[in-house]
Amino acid sequence: MESGPGLPRLVSGRTRSGRPGRRHPERNRTRRMTRGPVLRRTLRSSQNGYGSSYIIAFPRGERNYSPLVNMLSRRWKGFMERRRFVPAMGKAWIKARKHDRFYRAAKKQEYRSRAAIKLSQIDLRYGVFHDGDLVVDLGAAPGGWSQIARERIGAKGRVVAVDLARMAPIEGVEVLRGDFTRSEVQATLFEAIRRPADIVMSDMAPKLSGNRTLDVARTLDLADHALSFAVRALRPGGTFLAKVFQGDDYPGFLRRVAERFDGVKGVKPTASSATSAEIYVLAMGRR
Repeated sequence: MESGPGLPRLVSGRTRSGRPGRRHPERNRTRRMTRGPVLRRTLRSSQNGYGSSYIIAFPRGERNYSPLVNMLSRRWKGFMERRRFVPAMGKAWIKARKHDRFYRAAKKQEYRSRAAIKLSQIDLRYGVFHDGDLVVDLGAAPGGWSQIARERIGAKGRVVAVDLARMAPIEGVEVLRGDFTRSEVQATLFEAIRRPADIVMSDMAPKLSGNRTLDVARTLDLADHALSFAVRALRPGGTFLAKVFQGDDYPGFLRRVAERFDGVKGVKPTASSATSAEIYVLAMGRR
């Protein structure tokens, strides 16, 4: 086939099947230019194995896509930051969690977290809550503990919850937002409860770093803040419950609690993983 006047000249080439044929130079150029940059997935080694990494690749001879690269890089970085998990809590951990019977039980009963089942088990065994109690929930978000407390204290009871993170409203629960470790937030909390509390409970935990020693120390530091507040906020005979991670300073924390309460014990409910270092310190009878 020959080219005529006004038609682009056809040149020799090969078809997709590999046989000799003809190709259209202008059409080929258009296809090449519109293909643009592409994301290519690579593997990067890390301390805990291999993970995914992405680069933006360009066909040879393309024009400068720098503005587009910057935009895509920013969006991709933000996306990866939002979906980042601690290496030990990867896809396998998430999958196992969803098949956990306590996780399913929490979802079925419309509790906001699996921790609600743990608190429920502690209450059923040790009788933490009573009708008409005033409960202060420290580190309350997402609200699983507040839900259990609200159910167990009856219509005359009150639950006052505080957390640094935003927490969706729960019917019958008064929610304060702020950093509990700051004195002004504690002052606001004292104004909100208006009378000595019957129960102060803390499920506070720091943002985990992956360094076990550091994470244990930070958790115990938060528990000490909660203990200091509980001693001032509780009525005589009141109850204190706090989650901590077991470590070198754990026995010392138990001694500090025992100085202020008649009975102290470490409690590990069935819903708490046997491999987890978490334990709940239950103290009754504030002196």
